[in-house]
Amino acid sequence: MVGTFWAIVILVYYLLAALQPIDKPIGKLYPIFGVLLIMMAGVVVGGILFSGGKYTIPEISLQNLHPDGTPIWS
Repeated sequence: MVGTFWAIVILVYYLLAALQPIDKPIGKLYPIFGVLLIMMAGVVVGGILFSGGKYTIPEISLQNLHPDGTPIWS
C-alpha cells in the first residue's frame, strides 16, 4: 500500500514536470528541502557530539584495511 502511494506521487510529479517548467511544481518546495537538510545535518552532528564519547570517527589511512589483516590481492 505504501509503495503504491509513492508510485502515484512520483507519477504525478513526473507528469507535472513534463507538462510545465520544472521550477513551477517544485520551486516552492526548495526552501523546505533546504531547511530539512540543515535539520538532518544538525541531528547527525548533535547525535555524535552528545553520544558521550561512544562514537568515534575512524582514522582514514591508505594502510591495509582488510578486517583479517591479510592482503586484499593475492
